[in-house]
Amino acid sequence: MRVSAVSAALILTVAGAVFAQEYVEFTSPQDRFGVTFPVQPKVEETTWKSQFGSMLPARIYTADSGSSHFKVTVVDYNNIEAISTERAKSCPPGAETCRGGGSSTGLGYWKADLAGAMTYAQWQFMQRDAKITYLGWNNIDLVEGTMIYMTNNPDKSRTSAGIYMHENKLYILEGTVPAGYPEPGFFQQSIRWLDENGTASVTRRSITTDSRNRRPAEAAQRVRVRGRVEARGRARVSRDKDTRCAYSFLRPRCSGVRVRRSRRSTSSSRACRIASRSFFLHNQRSPRRPTRPSSNQCCPHASTAWTRVKVTSR
Repeated sequence: MRVSAVSAALILTVAGAVFAQEYVEFTSPQDRFGVTFPVQPKVEETTWKSQFGSMLPARIYTADSGSSHFKVTVVDYNNIEAISTERAKSCPPGAETCRGGGSSTGLGYWKADLAGAMTYAQWQFMQRDAKITYLGWNNIDLVEGTMIYMTNNPDKSRTSAGIYMHENKLYILEGTVPAGYPEPGFFQQSIRWLDENGTASVTRRSITTDSRNRRPAEAAQRVRVRGRVEARGRARVSRDKDTRCAYSFLRPRCSGVRVRRSRRSTSSSRACRIASRSFFLHNQRSPRRPTRPSSNQCCPHASTAWTRVKVTSR
């Protein structure tokens, strides 16, 4: 009996090692993600019906390994405004639940669709004949999302899923294994985000909630500061007159745009006068700080002045 048990364990170990060697580090330049599949996946073009009825382009990547199934669904929300607006034109007159149009919904409810994409995908999992054993917040490479574990009632198979929103694309990953197998959490946690060329992984310094509450066109816009690309911002961008400013003793950010310090004196500008006054009020709350600086102390140097730079689109 002991020999049989050892032999069985050895067989399982060798089989597991061989199976691990077959894993494929798959990448999709089109949908800008990479993930670890057990085998090369099949790709299917399809559509996804949003919460408010818009039909969005989508792709499904599937791979099977024995009785285990792995799938990634990618839904493109970048054209949600145009698609929903066109759909709203066919709504009956006065059908507000179809037409939308409010400041919080947009025509055809495109704003609500974009903002609630991850929540709606989560709701789809909750409609299954399954018991949810875990539901919580997660992030992959500082892109936030939702992680779900469930046991499917019909056959007691186990599913591990992840839902993420990145660059206005909805990513739904799920791996399902037979009863008694370890939960396939490795699959949905193996996703990585690729740059706009689909080649290198994207790195971030802080967690991003993507752009679920702003227009897709604004989310994709690259903002230039003095001719150098600094950040992607929600800021309204003008080619000739829009300016952004920030205290240099705080983080040099304003409306999501990273701002560089300017060496040019702004002693006669309204921004400097505002900075001087605000600095004085700050000192009143912090007695240990120095007293209000004079204009020549504040403005010629970037250490205490408002920094003003031109912000232009590419």
